[in-house]
Amino acid sequence: MGEHPNAATSARIQKEKEQKEREKVRQEREKEREEREKERELAAKEKEKERKLAARKEREHELLLKKMELETEERRIDSTIGERLKSSFDVHHLIQRFHTKVGDVNLYLTLFERQVKRLKLPEELWVSHL
Repeated sequence: MGEHPNAATSARIQKEKEQKEREKVRQEREKEREEREKERELAAKEKEKERKLAARKEREHELLLKKMELETEERRIDSTIGERLKSSFDVHHLIQRFHTKVGDVNLYLTLFERQVKRLKLPEELWVSHL
């Protein structure tokens, strides 16, 4: 004998309910997967942002160090120039002017050389003090 029409309808309705329930579960899982993916993307973006910020701070630090090095070098050069200028004044006070009519060139140059060496004046500046 055949099934009762209500029993067939009831079985079909039950299958449809199960299918709807499976579809609902599948959609919920898909939605959860998408949310996890979005969270991963946001975390990756945040990590990239932090990396860029750290790199920027590192560059700023390197620039600051370079600036300090340049300032130190500038002060050293200024100090050296000041010492050279001071020593140039000292040379003029220590060595009399050479008089061509009465002076001995060899003696003058020997005395000049001794004085500039004593003052530790760099050789490249000697000519300007003669």
